[in-house]
Amino acid sequence: MGCKKTIIPNTVTCIGRCAFEHCHGLTSITIPNSVTKFEHAAFKGCVGLTSITIPNRMKSIGEFAFAYCIGLTSVIIPNSVESIEDNAFFCCEELSSITLPNSIKHIKESAFAGCLSLTSITIPNSVQSIGNGAFYYCANLTSVNIENPNTEIDENAFRGCTQIDSKIIPQWMTEPDDTPMW
Repeated sequence: MGCKKTIIPNTVTCIGRCAFEHCHGLTSITIPNSVTKFEHAAFKGCVGLTSITIPNRMKSIGEFAFAYCIGLTSVIIPNSVESIEDNAFFCCEELSSITLPNSIKHIKESAFAGCLSLTSITIPNSVQSIGNGAFYYCANLTSVNIENPNTEIDENAFRGCTQIDSKIIPQWMTEPDDTPMW
């Protein structure tokens, strides 16, 4: 159960490990720009949370930070974020809107795996690597736009994304035998 609305004071710089984990009643949280770090599983399993604005001084979205936040539908990520860590948005089944800023360099393992409502994603030119299973089983993902042909893409990054229209992917995103990378 717990609190429904939370306002974090601007003296806080870090949301600690599992700080709000499984706060099922949490529907709204205001995070000040003083926060620069989410530790492991900070908001994991907050099923009532529907949207989140990441503070604009954040450099990285931590491991499992929002995993299993099944009610989360949209995320605003500021230009300060350079890395989305392992499982950061794992199984956020209702996540349908996410805009990745041009500051992102790394999308790590299973970062968006199981985001069943995600239908399209643009990977900005700044992204250097997309990790193993980063978008694994995003079953309704139909459009992927990877702006940088030099982005290192793990062979399983889009595994299970069976709805991606291979006609809209750039030629460089295919294996040597012209089959898509998923």
